[in-house]
Amino acid sequence: MNKEDYFKYYIQGSDHYLIPKDVFDELFNEMENWKEEAKELKKQLEEKENIACDWKDSCLENAGKIEILETQQKEFIDYLTSYIELLNNKPDLIEESEIDLLKEILSKFKEIIGEIDGN
Repeated sequence: MNKEDYFKYYIQGSDHYLIPKDVFDELFNEMENWKEEAKELKKQLEEKENIACDWKDSCLENAGKIEILETQQKEFIDYLTSYIELLNNKPDLIEESEIDLLKEILSKFKEIIGEIDGN
């Protein structure tokens, strides 16, 4: 509906509107401004939704990478633990100080990645 469509709401046969013309003009202009603001806000919302989707996709991608990294860390811990057990069962293959060094490396690695009590 445009401004001219609203002119039919004046009292027929006179120059009197149901509301004063200056008030009508002011209200109509304000309504037009609201329409423009609504369009702009809708555009901004769509842009923010697109950013949110990009961020979500990025987070999901990073979560996948984190999962792979955690799996690799667990595999390394399992490998080192098994190797230490093997060497403990065959003391003639390596000196005790070297086993202690491997245990220290394993402990430090667990500390770095934040593993506590096997979790």
